[in-house]
Amino acid sequence: MTAEIAIMNKRAIALAADSAVTIGDRTKFYNTANKLFMLSKYEPLGIMIYNNAEFMGIPWDIIIKNYRCHLGDSKKDYLIEYGDNFINKLKENEYKFETYEKKYYIQMVLPLINEISKKIEDEYFNLAEKLDRKLNHDEVSKIANNIIDLYFDKIYNAKDLDDVPENLTCSIESTYSDLCKKYIGELVGTDIMDNEHLDKLISTCNLIFQKDIFLGNYTGVVISGFGDKDNFPSLVCYKISGFIKNFLKYKVDIYENVTLEMDQCIIPFAQVDIVNTFLRGISLDYLNIIQNSFDKYILGFIDNLDKDILKEDDKKCIKTELNLRWEKVLDDIMKHSQKEYLVPVLKAIRYLPIDDLSSMAESLVNLTSFKRQVAVDEKSSTVGGPVDVAVISKCDGFIWIKRKHYFKPEYNYHFFQNYYKKMPDNCKEEYTDD
Repeated sequence: MTAEIAIMNKRAIALAADSAVTIGDRTKFYNTANKLFMLSKYEPLGIMIYNNAEFMGIPWDIIIKNYRCHLGDSKKDYLIEYGDNFINKLKENEYKFETYEKKYYIQMVLPLINEISKKIEDEYFNLAEKLDRKLNHDEVSKIANNIIDLYFDKIYNAKDLDDVPENLTCSIESTYSDLCKKYIGELVGTDIMDNEHLDKLISTCNLIFQKDIFLGNYTGVVISGFGDKDNFPSLVCYKISGFIKNFLKYKVDIYENVTLEMDQCIIPFAQVDIVNTFLRGISLDYLNIIQNSFDKYILGFIDNLDKDILKEDDKKCIKTELNLRWEKVLDDIMKHSQKEYLVPVLKAIRYLPIDDLSSMAESLVNLTSFKRQVAVDEKSSTVGGPVDVAVISKCDGFIWIKRKHYFKPEYNYHFFQNYYKKMPDNCKEEYTDD
């Protein structure tokens, strides 16, 4: 897990990332991961990654360093062009991603099948408890078929990603349908659904690759800095899932740029709850709890009133009025949050000098790290270690403020000499830790 942040004003962009990485089922933690990199040796560009350390079995640091080598001293007019070029380089498939394709397919469909299985199981126990008996085969099949229909409709009607090949789903089905059926049999059971719904569930799993639906198996890639014609900093964040049948599943998740009108911006990535609470003065989870409690204890109370006490038409009128007034309550809360917490911070960012910009970025990552270190919950120890901090400005380029090394710099002067040496076209570069 990760905590990262980008803070921009007209002068520069500050980037900060923690160093924690979780191995396996949260059984092992390391505080040595590199998540923040220079994207170019010569241009004011940086890149951060979160959520996954690898892409199709290839460590992201290798992909990034090879791209930096490919980029060399070339420059582009605008930041977004570097992002497009980075994506196009992935599409070229120089790493032979097809060797990892089967594993990627399994990583995508297993969570979906497990989710459907859990939904069927929950519905089974809820109905069995209500009827106070075991359900027969037809009743179980009805539950399974209804849930499969629900998921199929949701995924089928979801938006397609850009540039999806016309025959992508057919190509995936011809290769992996038997494998998908095998996991459905193991995790759900093919005996509880008819053949039509078995085919529907297989299609649901195969459709996920072309839809704008990203489950947990993706990497956030944040590219930021300046193009040659950018006067102010920009940032683009991609969700990149994987590569299957010569198709890269990705989308632009965030695109922000500082302008004369919008002259500051603060964007947290990955674990954003602590930063959002700091910025808004209230946790969004609390707002959800307040809303759910209102629905349960106020609206629910009205719904449960006997018809002799309150007629159905009167209930609807009262609930409509209460909802309108409740929206005003929430609106007042959000206005207070904006005025007393968010706006003062954004005003400060607007005028912050570069060194203070970097200090703020580091402090916000440390705030999340502190919470994760002291709290005993499911997210404990998932953020931590040294915080890497960098700032990028138009004139000074990419500047490290804080950066960890796996070696002692004073013993490795050759590393720095070689790193900034102009490389030949074949770009034979020593492996480095940047």
